[in-house]
Amino acid sequence: HVCILGYLRSKMPYWYGKESAQIHLINNLKEIFIEIGRNYQLADGDFPKVDEFRASLLLTDLSTLPKLDRKTLNILQDILTNEIPKIISQVA
Repeated sequence: HVCILGYLRSKMPYWYGKESAQIHLINNLKEIFIEIGRNYQLADGDFPKVDEFRASLLLTDLSTLPKLDRKTLNILQDILTNEIPKIISQVA
């Protein structure tokens, strides 16, 4: 979700045309998922269902989403690849 929301935010204009840009992004969500999957090497199963996600985006102003930050992605990657497996191995 972080990659999707960051991507959508990055495609929003700063000043004019926010409404039309948001509609365009939401209408092309399936293609955007494919592009994000390629960019971040994500499997199709890593994505939410397009129609459900589209419905939630209709209630959101995409220009207010936080910008995607490489540092945040690196921290999340470390948690997923290192910290969670450590916790699971302690419990198992």
